[in-house]
Amino acid sequence: MKEKLLYLFCDEEPLVGDNVMFSVCEKRFRKKYTEFRIPLVLGQTQTWERHESLDQDGIVNLYWTPDLENGEITFELHAKTQGWAGLGFSANGAMTGSDIVVGWIKDGQTFFTDRHAVGNELPLVDESQDYELLFASEDEEGLTLRFKRLIDTCDEDDFYITSDTWSLIYAYGETDPDEEDPFYHGRDHRGVHAINLLDPQIGLKEWGILNDIIIPPIHTSYWCSVFKAPQIDTKQHIIGYLPWVTKGNEEYVHHFTLLTCTVNEGEESVLEQFMQDYPKGSNCFDPAAYIIYSKCRSILSAWAVGGVLVPPGLNHFMSVGHCPGECTEILLPPEGIQVFAAQFHAHLLECELDSLERDLVTPGGFTTYAEMCQLFFMYYPKLEELNQCASNVDYKYFHTLFQVGGIHLNPASIDWEVDATNQTLQEHFRDFDWEDFDMKAYQEAEVKDVTYPEYESDYEPPPRHCPVESPVH
Repeated sequence: MKEKLLYLFCDEEPLVGDNVMFSVCEKRFRKKYTEFRIPLVLGQTQTWERHESLDQDGIVNLYWTPDLENGEITFELHAKTQGWAGLGFSANGAMTGSDIVVGWIKDGQTFFTDRHAVGNELPLVDESQDYELLFASEDEEGLTLRFKRLIDTCDEDDFYITSDTWSLIYAYGETDPDEEDPFYHGRDHRGVHAINLLDPQIGLKEWGILNDIIIPPIHTSYWCSVFKAPQIDTKQHIIGYLPWVTKGNEEYVHHFTLLTCTVNEGEESVLEQFMQDYPKGSNCFDPAAYIIYSKCRSILSAWAVGGVLVPPGLNHFMSVGHCPGECTEILLPPEGIQVFAAQFHAHLLECELDSLERDLVTPGGFTTYAEMCQLFFMYYPKLEELNQCASNVDYKYFHTLFQVGGIHLNPASIDWEVDATNQTLQEHFRDFDWEDFDMKAYQEAEVKDVTYPEYESDYEPPPRHCPVESPVH
């Protein structure tokens, strides 16, 4: 195919032919008109700067290359479907207010539209179509849409793409629409993915950690490895981190946690020995990995049963964690700290929980079908002694309320089990009578630390942990 030149030129009507003209909005670019020329090869393999798998199963993948000099960005959306696919830009992950592009191929004809959403309903077609379709194909592997747009289209229905972290929303249908609008995707064919589209590729020193392991044949596994960081003789600043997953394995990886290990002088050989004995690491719940829990700054100790137990069939359930004043008063400086970034982590229901579509109780735990609700935040100046805060519902109250008794963690399945029966918590609660259960009191126990009418003993505040560590040597 002959290479074409795509011209961007201001204040001209589009022409038909090899030279395609576009109008660059002057509301924001109040500069003298400038001509840009960008080589464009249609329908051929293209090298992309960035790639993200938008869902855990690798069904929807996005490739893109920003062109900051010319103020535009080119995307290629891959969806494993024989129907339609859509990609949207959202400020908060919701559909309302999002900027959306939708496309499909039917009977050899391509349908591609720039749209916007005013609610949880069919997105409206924009009056100004600011996404240009460059290439579209469909085969047994699925649908591919390549398109480009200006970083700032100056259209109030489009997102002005900045260097902030945005939420990309996506959806797809398994068949082509009958009309010129996509049909409802359903709950299983949609998602949201946080991303920075313009994160610059700049010359930085990088330290990559890649572990070659065989995934155990179980539903969920945690793998712990120790790595020795490069020797650094001068002060350095970590300015970012990214997951590094071998292409094709994205659907098997749920999350990473990078921990800093703290050892006293003379104890360095303990971690060195673990690295020699287990060069590829070990199951985190194997006794051999205890050294990691004892010497590394770990969040695992905060994940205790009783912190989260979500009854089924609720449209709203709050789970709240507290950083107690007893901890912050001792460990935070009088002038406070500056928090500049935060990251939430949850598995199934989000931290404001919705269990309407779940038939079984959702326990807190390590597996991907259990729940976690955590907040990681970044701050300065560094505190040498505090790295985590944790709170949970009183264990005695929890055990009495739910008639559980003792609970232990099965290291093989990573499930919480009842001591008396070895049933998992989900199995234990399968026949629990939720009709007569005082849900309001339990919700208050999770959120407010108030007294509980069913609990006959004197109220005791939830256990509070203030982990103190010695400085890193």
